[in-house]
Amino acid sequence: ELGRHNYVTPTSYLDLLKVFAKLIGMKSTEIKTAKERMSVGLNKLLKTADDVAIMQKELEEMQPELEQAQKDTAETMIQIENDTKSANETREVVSKQEAAANKKAAESQAIADDAQRDLDEALPALEAAVASLKSLQKSDIVEVRAMLKPPKGVVLVMEAVCILKQVKPKRIAGDKPGQKIDDYWENGKALLQNPGKFLDSLFEFDKENIPQNVIDKMASYMENPEFEPSRIEAVSKACKSLCMWARAMHKYDQVAKSIAPKRAALEQAQSELAEVQEILSKAKAELALVEENIARLEANFAVTVKKKEDLEANVELCEQRLIRAK
Repeated sequence: ELGRHNYVTPTSYLDLLKVFAKLIGMKSTEIKTAKERMSVGLNKLLKTADDVAIMQKELEEMQPELEQAQKDTAETMIQIENDTKSANETREVVSKQEAAANKKAAESQAIADDAQRDLDEALPALEAAVASLKSLQKSDIVEVRAMLKPPKGVVLVMEAVCILKQVKPKRIAGDKPGQKIDDYWENGKALLQNPGKFLDSLFEFDKENIPQNVIDKMASYMENPEFEPSRIEAVSKACKSLCMWARAMHKYDQVAKSIAPKRAALEQAQSELAEVQEILSKAKAELALVEENIARLEANFAVTVKKKEDLEANVELCEQRLIRAK
């Protein structure tokens, strides 16, 4: 192009050979590197193709599991809702029955308290009479039995004791010609033959079942001003205690009869309370079972939701990998 001559010296020629050899080495290295990159890329593509097939299979396998997990979650949720509704209904029934039971218990307690108040009226007199009897000595009883002409107060007390113990009187002649009157003294003295046994019989007296005719006979003594412990004490310590006992027995009977309807009402109320409590107990047991079932379902629901979420995450991850792999 220039029309000039170029003269190549040996040194220049050797430099040319060096440069050419170096260039061949560089290009050889580039080709080798490119070949290796191509080989690695091809291997990656081949491996990825295998991975894609595996991931595709995994994805196909996870889809039915995911659908089943979603189905199980929905069914469990529906069952929890139904059981919760049932539990709320049962809880409402239990609440009403519990209120009824509390009301019935309050009624029973009110009747019992009312009866106890009435009974408390008789108990102090009864306790005082028992305490007075316990303070007696055998000699006090012997002293009464030894009386040949007992005072009127002593006679009244022994008559009351005989009537309560249903000891029959003797029929003796009265003040008027042909008149017969009841005399309890001789038979009453017979009761005092064994002072210890006599006192025990008073302590063990069946005050709950005194016949009505006995109570009717006692009425006149209870109204008699001479038949008072304070008046009897002046003539006999033992008879004062017996008078207190007789009056206590009469008082207790009056109170017991007045509270008999209350006791019957109490028994009825307690019977009804027992029935209500039994029904309440069964309802509570049913509620406990339902709540236990709900708790179990909620635990299963949590496990199912966790499984569904894990499957969804795995499916999403697998799909993203597939996209990246493709």
